[in-house]
Amino acid sequence: MPRHRAPALNAALVAGLVAALVPSVLLAAGAADPSGRWEGEARIPGAPLPIVLDLTRAPAGGAWTGSVTLPGRGAKGIALDTLAVAADGQVDAGLAKALGGPPSEQPTRLALRLLPEGRLEGALQQGGHAAGVTLRRSGQAQVDAPPPHTPLPPALAGTWRGGYTLGGAPREVALTLAAPRADASGAPAGELLIVGKRRTQLAIDRVDAAERYVTLEANAAGIRLEGRWDGAAGSFDGTFVQGPFEAPLRLQRESRSGS
Repeated sequence: MPRHRAPALNAALVAGLVAALVPSVLLAAGAADPSGRWEGEARIPGAPLPIVLDLTRAPAGGAWTGSVTLPGRGAKGIALDTLAVAADGQVDAGLAKALGGPPSEQPTRLALRLLPEGRLEGALQQGGHAAGVTLRRSGQAQVDAPPPHTPLPPALAGTWRGGYTLGGAPREVALTLAAPRADASGAPAGELLIVGKRRTQLAIDRVDAAERYVTLEANAAGIRLEGRWDGAAGSFDGTFVQGPFEAPLRLQRESRSGS
C-alpha cells in the first residue's frame, strides 16, 4: 500500500512547492520594478551631488520615461536624455541635458541597479570618471511631461546671428532654421553653431512655438534657446540655457538675398 500511495504523495509535495515558489517569483519580479521617486547623492570627492530621480512606466508594459532634479544646480525636472530599464532592475539614464556641456563620446550617465534591499546603487559616470551613487525610494514618481513639439513658424525660417557671454567669455551664435516640409517629418528644425574657444555644431530637434515666443532645444548638449522674436524687425531677444547656466541672448536675422 505505501508503494501505491507514494506517487500521490510526491505530486502533493510538488504542488505545494510550486504554490510556495509562485509568490516568491512574483515578489522578486515586483522588487525589480524601479518606478517611483528616488533620492540620494553621487559621492563626488569634496563635492557630493544631491540627486532626485523620477522613473515611471506607461500602463500595460509601455515605455519608460524619467526626469532628474539636481538641487543646487538649477536643474529641476529635466527630462533624461536616454533611459533604458532592464527586467532585472538595471537602470541606465543619460544626464547630459541636466548637467550641460558640449556633446561627448562619453556622455554623463547614471548606471544603477535595483538591489533586493530596495535601493538603487551604482555610479555617476562623466568624462571617464565615476562616483558612487546610492538612491532610496521616497514616493511616487513626479515626471514632468515635456511640452509638445510644434512646427516652426515659417516667419522664423532663415539664419539668425548674434551671441551671448557666459563666465566672462563671449560666444558667437549662428542659428539656421528651416520651414517645415510635408516630406520631412521628424527632420531637425535647424542647426545651431556656437563659436568660442571651440566650435560646436548641433541640431535643433525640438520646437515649442507660440505667438511671438519660441523655445528651441538642442538635446545633444542640453541647450535651450527661449525668448520673444519679432519677424518685422528681424530680432530675437531671449535666454541661452544649458543645465544650471543662463545668459542673455540676442540674435538678428541675416539679410536675405534679394530683399
